[in-house]
Amino acid sequence: MKIVTADEMKKIDEYAQKILGIPSIVLMENAGRGAAQVALLMLAKKRNKNVVCVCGKGNNGGDGFVCTRHLINNGINVKIFLFGDPCELKNDPQINCNILQNMGLTVRNINNKENFSYFIKTLKNADLVIDAIFGIGLNDVIREPYRNIIDCINKSKKDVLAIDVPSGLDATTGKVLGTCIKAKRTATFAFLKTGFHPPLPSNLLSKKNKCERSVFLRSHAGKATAKQNRASERFYLQNMEKAIGYASSRLHKNKSLLYTGKVEVVDISIPEKIAFKERKGL
Repeated sequence: MKIVTADEMKKIDEYAQKILGIPSIVLMENAGRGAAQVALLMLAKKRNKNVVCVCGKGNNGGDGFVCTRHLINNGINVKIFLFGDPCELKNDPQINCNILQNMGLTVRNINNKENFSYFIKTLKNADLVIDAIFGIGLNDVIREPYRNIIDCINKSKKDVLAIDVPSGLDATTGKVLGTCIKAKRTATFAFLKTGFHPPLPSNLLSKKNKCERSVFLRSHAGKATAKQNRASERFYLQNMEKAIGYASSRLHKNKSLLYTGKVEVVDISIPEKIAFKERKGL
């Protein structure tokens, strides 16, 4: 399993669209459908199966619209909220939002005072919250009104499925950008992101792995060669269970796994070998 930075993932997306000829709306459909499958797994043992989906105005929000549609097609009750008015959307997110509206679903502007009150009321009865606010493109501190909504979701203690990356988490570094969704699961697309895995402390490793740990830290900081990056990927995957257990102990400075929860990699039909062979030339 490959691990990529946010910039690398953007190049892979660009390659898939411009070179392979996969339309962006097809990638969005694959992503949203895969996220819906993860959501259905999370809802399997829930009694009422009430879902709240909160979307931003970008492509992450578009993934949320697709996810919502597939959940509705599976008989799930979904209330959907958007940061802004649906008419402000562009391109693929707008197309998928229009489909929902054509299906008779109301997409509510969460910035509206009345709709915000309805959101809080709906949140109390939710069995699952889908976070489709920000994706891997986020690189600045989260401000209002987004911060307030994220804090409300966290305070609700509801199970959250983050789409691609928990909103507020830097997908490359794992840094929390002011505030961050605390997800139970994250449905990330195509490949794991470097910001998802915390460095492991020496006392959890054998002597054999300590050298690999130093390579891992160099890779995590973006200072490693391609060969060292491959070793870093191997090291992380071999020690993933230890990483998760350690992050859960809340003893380490990098607590990204406390925000992502269990990470599910969703296949969006980008051929891995071709993407990684060509991405450096993009």
